[in-house]
Amino acid sequence: MRTKDSSRGQASIATWFRASSSTSRVHVAVVLFAGTGCGRAELLLPCGDGLAGAGGGCVVEDTAGAEVGAGAEVGAGAEAGGGASCAEAEQGTNLYDGTTATGWRFIGRGQMVQQDGYVRTRGDGRGLGLWYYSARPFANFALNVEFRQQSLFANSGVYIRFPDPQGNVLRPIGEGYEVQIGGAPGEKDTTGAIYDIQAASPLGEIVEASNWNALQIRVVGQAYEVCLNGKVINSFVGERSAVGYIGIQVHDASTDVVDVRSVRIVELP
Repeated sequence: MRTKDSSRGQASIATWFRASSSTSRVHVAVVLFAGTGCGRAELLLPCGDGLAGAGGGCVVEDTAGAEVGAGAEVGAGAEAGGGASCAEAEQGTNLYDGTTATGWRFIGRGQMVQQDGYVRTRGDGRGLGLWYYSARPFANFALNVEFRQQSLFANSGVYIRFPDPQGNVLRPIGEGYEVQIGGAPGEKDTTGAIYDIQAASPLGEIVEASNWNALQIRVVGQAYEVCLNGKVINSFVGERSAVGYIGIQVHDASTDVVDVRSVRIVELP
């Protein structure tokens, strides 16, 4: 967590569309600029795996037979153990469904880039970024985030119950909680850890990259439970706000590439 940037700026949107009559390719991009002092944030919608470079948009092509599709299975162990609390959010309301990012906002460094059926973190080596659901905060809920790491131990995290960041990417860490994605086996902050507070069980150690995994977080009052692929890996009693926003961390290193294809939530009494 090395960023010192908390500056703010008004978002401006540049949209372009170009269709080539000589090929079947269609170029579509929506570029969001986070404002002066925050670095350049980019959201490309929709696009395939091939990007034309920073700010250059991307090419939509036939992706039949691509590496992974919307129906790919989550990692091994998704059906084992955990009880109802782990499965509670699986049929929840989509906050992000792999293509539609309505209500989401990006601030800070790096980028979140929409790919074909998922969004990808892209660090720039200059600090953290935050992609968060800005439409409204949540109190008690069960949250289900499907993610995959492009390299083993690639770093990201799911932020929960943080206040309106108001341009400050560090507020979710200090005033909410981060449920970690990443971390080498034996480290405190492996997947499912409450960042810098409580380690997860060894069941949270992902041993192979590029598989889709389901991270489930259930929060009622100050009781937090974290599951990975259906297995309980952390239980925690908090002391911070009982209501707040939900977001995804963009870690600063360019090697920390994590994909998210689904964010679902069930509100609880």
